[in-house]
Amino acid sequence: FEEASDAYGRGLEIERKVLEEEHGNIVVTLCNLGEIYRKTREWDRALMCYEEVLWIQRNKLRKRKGGKSDCGSDYNNDDEDGSGDREIGATLHILGITCDRKGDANLALHYFQSALLLRRSVFGEKHPDVASTLTSLGSFLFRGKKYHM
Repeated sequence: FEEASDAYGRGLEIERKVLEEEHGNIVVTLCNLGEIYRKTREWDRALMCYEEVLWIQRNKLRKRKGGKSDCGSDYNNDDEDGSGDREIGATLHILGITCDRKGDANLALHYFQSALLLRRSVFGEKHPDVASTLTSLGSFLFRGKKYHM
């Protein structure tokens, strides 16, 4: 994993120099790095990657909406195809999983609930992504045994 993370890190350095800060390649590289850090249980490093991805996704969506929306918090899905909100929902979900594994229950619960709210807004109640978030949230709540929705 160390060689892979080094290669991704060097690639990210170059991407940051030659691409716009919100370029899709940067998002992909950050997601890949985040996944490596999750697999090696480097939770804080994984969270930094995914939180930057979330920031980029929200910024891109805000720009597509003409700066009108605080995307990711109003969940009104007014971008043309909803793809920005779908991406944000996926990132919120993975942030919930990562915080759960790290042991940060409050933040994990926040991210899972945010992902669920957004995914329900985008997809409706009967969708595999909503089911996935509900399953992850259920597992989290079962293990924690102290949270009620």
